Amino acid sequence: MQDYDTLGRASLIIVKSKHPKMPKRFHLIGTAHVTHPWEFPKLFPEHKNLLSSVNEESTKNYMEIRDLKDGTEIDRFQLDQNCFIHPKLDLVVTHIKEENMFLQKCIEIAECEKKIEIVELNSKGLDQNDVRTKPTM
Repeated sequence: MQDYDTLGRASLIIVKSKHPKMPKRFHLIGTAHVTHPWEFPKLFPEHKNLLSSVNEESTKNYMEIRDLKDGTEIDRFQLDQNCFIHPKLDLVVTHIKEENMFLQKCIEIAECEKKIEIVELNSKGLDQNDVRTKPTM
């Protein structure tokens, strides 16, 4: 199989890793039924036959950056195949394969369009060296 069909879309929460030995700088938290629908067959009874033949090896997950005004895709980044699925909740944690490319795109958007807000939080609130770019509306 060469082409992939879109099985679903959902929003992600991006969380900066605080562990210094963590190889990835960001964790992406999303809904597991979107990234791993075959794990939730009761949610998709009309696709039971299709989902019985789908697994991690036959899928790819991407994170898309979309324009705030019209929703067009600005860029997309493939996510790691290795995901961490919560054993009881509909949650998945994954990572961006090419984080440096993602960060470069975020910098470009922030500099050109002022549509991104990057804020670092610690347990006490904002870090002193947080970076903010206010969205323009």
